[in-house]
Amino acid sequence: MNIEQITTKIEKLLKLAGNNSNTHESEAAMLKAQKLMAEYNVEADMMTGDKIAYSLELCKTTDNDGFRMRLCIIIAENFRCKVLLVGKQVAFLGRTADAKTAKQVFEFAYRVIRKGIVAEQKIYRAKYGNSRGVSASYTLGFLKGLKQKFDEQCTALLIVTPPDVFEEFDKRYGGKLTTTKGGGITFNGDIHFDTYTKGQEDGRNFLNKKQVGSGN
Repeated sequence: MNIEQITTKIEKLLKLAGNNSNTHESEAAMLKAQKLMAEYNVEADMMTGDKIAYSLELCKTTDNDGFRMRLCIIIAENFRCKVLLVGKQVAFLGRTADAKTAKQVFEFAYRVIRKGIVAEQKIYRAKYGNSRGVSASYTLGFLKGLKQKFDEQCTALLIVTPPDVFEEFDKRYGGKLTTTKGGGITFNGDIHFDTYTKGQEDGRNFLNKKQVGSGN
């Protein structure tokens, strides 16, 4: 399966999952995407004589939410990529199939988190008249749960960022980048542990349901 085929299959999978009204089932697309990426790279690593192609994939987000860099780092570590900030856009650098997959997964996860935040805020406004601290509480929980599950899957699939990706990153950007404190999450009140727990559950369940679109 070539790069175009693998990325097209992942794109169709995530589109189908995005149209699923069941959030937990739609989130199962992440596991399938990671498995497809791992399968592709097992095949690619066995090939000889072909020059490795790299890609820098810029990601689209509706807003510059504080959680996006943390989310980007989690995905990069589990999809064999390096992450950087290009202007106001987060980006993945990696082998072409990996980088394209990471971009698709990130943009999908970003939308899922924002949807979860809105749902939790609606509940809190109905109960207490305000939603201060809800966004940060849910997001921190979700990212923790997501990282736990991705790391478990990463270990099971023996996913490790190839040394040549680090070399390519250094060749392109070595000594040219400045460090950013990106990834901060601002609190507007105390942490809500029920919302944090809900976020953590949603993050972990991201990979638990049946594989959506596995027949594509």
